[in-house]
Formats: sequence, C-alpha cells, structure tokens
Amino acid sequence: MEKILAPEMVHLIIKTLNASPKQGIPIESEWHRATPFDPFGQPSKEDLLERPRDLVVTLTVKDVLEYNQAMVTTTKILTVTDQFDTLLGVDPQVFAPPQPFASLVMVEHLGLDSIQPKKINWLLKPVASFTGLRSLIVTNTFLDREGALSLWKVFPQLEVLSLMDVHFLDMTAVRENMKDMICPHLLRLYLHYNNGGFPIEDQYQLFLACPSLKALHWVFPKGTEEHAFKREVVKFRQGHQRTTFREVQELHIVGDMDDYGIALAMNNMPGIRSLSISVDNQIGVLSLGAISTLATNLTRCEIHSPFTTSVTIELVLSSCPLLHTMVARTMTAYEATRDKQRTWICASSLKVLCLSFVFESHEAHLQDEVLEKLARLTKLLQLVMIERCDQRPGTFGLQLRLGQGLETLKPLKKLKFLSTRDDFGLPLRAQELTWMELHWPELMDILYVQS
Repeated sequence: MEKILAPEMVHLIIKTLNASPKQGIPIESEWHRATPFDPFGQPSKEDLLERPRDLVVTLTVKDVLEYNQAMVTTTKILTVTDQFDTLLGVDPQVFAPPQPFASLVMVEHLGLDSIQPKKINWLLKPVASFTGLRSLIVTNTFLDREGALSLWKVFPQLEVLSLMDVHFLDMTAVRENMKDMICPHLLRLYLHYNNGGFPIEDQYQLFLACPSLKALHWVFPKGTEEHAFKREVVKFRQGHQRTTFREVQELHIVGDMDDYGIALAMNNMPGIRSLSISVDNQIGVLSLGAISTLATNLTRCEIHSPFTTSVTIELVLSSCPLLHTMVARTMTAYEATRDKQRTWICASSLKVLCLSFVFESHEAHLQDEVLEKLARLTKLLQLVMIERCDQRPGTFGLQLRLGQGLETLKPLKKLKFLSTRDDFGLPLRAQELTWMELHWPELMDILYVQS
C-alpha cells in the first residue's frame, strides 16, 4: 500500500540513501542487455525484485503541487516523487543551489516534469555527476541555453531518453552540441510532441548520434500548420534517404506522418521486428510495400488508422511467418475469406490477435470460414474482438455461439483471455461458458460486450 510521507521524511530518506554503502550499484551486463529499462512500461513489483541488484532508485521531480508526495513501494524498491521546493527544502522565492538533489549520485532513472526554466537549470547542473544514470525523462519543459547545455552533457551515458513536449529556446546552442555528439549506449528514444521547440531535422540529427539505437517512439504533434508540417516532412525524407538505421528493432510512429514518410522510415530500418503505426492518414501502397520488405522478421504489428483497409491487415497476416502479436481495428469477413488458397502464414506463431471481423447482412455464410481460420491459430493466448463494427445498418460481428460455429474453435486450447461482443443484443449463455471452460482449460478471463 502506498504511503504519503511528510516533507521531513523525504529528506530523511535522501540522507539515508546518501550514507548507504550501496551507492552506484552496477547492473549486471547480462540483465542490462536483455532487459532495457522502459519508462512507459509497468513491470510488477515481483519482476523488479527479481532483478540482480539490491536497490532500485527512481527519482521524479514535479513542479506541481498535486504531486507533492513521496512513495515507498517496497523495502527494496524506492520511488521518490516530490514537488521541487519541498525536495530542495527552500522557500519557493529563494533561489539556492540544490544540494540535496546534487548528492543523489545513485539515481538511475530520473524524471523531470513541468519544471520552471530557472529551476530546471539548477536541477540539470548536478545531473552530469549522476554516474549511474541510465534513463532520463524530461516532460513539459522549456530549456534555455544553459539548461540545454547541461542536458546535452548527460546524453552520452544514457540508455533511455524521453523528451515529451520539450522546447529548446536556443536551437543554436543545441545544434552546436549535437554536431559532434555520440550517444553510444542509447537504446530507446522517445520523442513526443516536440515539433514546436525541437524541429524534426534536429530530431533526426539526434538519431544519427545513436549508433546502437534499438527502439524509436516518435509522436508528431496534431494541429500543425499544414504547409509547415509538409516542409518538415520533406526534411525528414531527405535525411532518411541518406542513412540506414540497421540496429533499430522497434518503430512506433504516431501522428500526421504521410504514407511516403512512413514508408521511408521503415525502408531505412531493415531490422524492425516490432512495428506500431497510429496515424491520421491512410496506410497506402508505399507503406504496404515497406511492410512486405520487413515481413520475414516482423514479430509484432499494430496498425491504427481510420483509413486502414482489410487488404493491409490481410497482407500482414499472410506474409509474416514470425508474427506473434497483431493489433488492428476491423477486417471485413469478405477480405478474410476472399482467397481460398491464401493462408495466414503466422498461424503457428500468433499469440495475440486484437481484430474484429465485420460481416455484411448477406454474409452470414462466411462465419464458418472465418472461424476455421481462427481455429488454425493453435498458439493463441489472447483473442480480442470488441471493436464496434461498421455503423452501417445490417453489419455485424463474429458470433461465438453453440450451433453457429463456436465448436470450430475447439483447437484453441492455450487461450487465456477472450474479449468479444454480440451485435444482436443477446446475452452470453451458460452453455457457451460451460463449453469454453471445458475445451479451453487455460482460459482465465472473458470480456463479453452486449450491444
């Protein structure tokens, strides 16, 4: 249970940590390589306790009063979250060097959220002395020249960097520092909504400084002026045409990137195994061609677009032999069954399928064919089919009922989680539940949405 601590307790914790002989505990290289820290992941406490070290320290500093608290989650895992002035122990109007903060040299994961420019300069100055720092998350912050220079000093030692809504007020200083900078250890890079204060061509230069980069999460801002955005996309394309990022294995693109830009990104990252695209534009012919090029190595694919076609989804399912996770919105029953000779080549590897099937009013006869395709996914652990089907009258989703083909899914003996909906307003009956319990012995949870 989380405990809210008084400010004096925060300082006591910091003082105790400073006196601890376990400062700067190194991470074992094997674990280090196998499990890169993900600032947006939510590992369980049990998972954290299995890590080969005695103490995990995460410090998050927020300059907003509602976060004025410190939380101790377990005896081995310490997470300190505190409002800036309480952490420093100074009056908000009195500017003094952050001595308590500077002494936290054992911090490995640091988050700075919504800090005022003058205050963040004080915070960033001592960060270069945090020799154990592996991940840095900076959110909703304006950085002047001094702050940018301090921030750039720590980049070469990081493995994880996240810049979310960060605005650099002096891009000249930023570009001077990026010119010869190398981040040899950086594995995961998150860039979210930074276009206004960190132009795309400069973000691209940051990519170039990361030769070992494994994962890129790139979120473009919405509402960008169309002509300005197109100008930036052209710069991005020009950069990608010059360089290939062969080490990148995860690519996540969110926002207004067009078909050509998405395709260029994928074509210049031939080692991608996990692909997530969430865009407002159509996944077009160029992107489909790029996905085909990646097909032999792709293990995870998420596609979110209001214009995603069933052809796109069918291409992924039928051309990616190693695919274990497929996430999309809907697929027409017609496209799923159109080519009788075409099989889902991922049938022997797929473990997670989040996809709703849409039937026209005259396509009830296709239900058996769709169920037969699903029945071949014998490794499936999770099946999610709750996306609202096409709003056009007469369309409906796959029905899992005895006497209507549910028996066909008997081979899914490893299934653990099922989410489905009924577009006819019919409740899930006891006989279906009994059947599922009998034939899917590992089933743990069912989510049933009754329209």
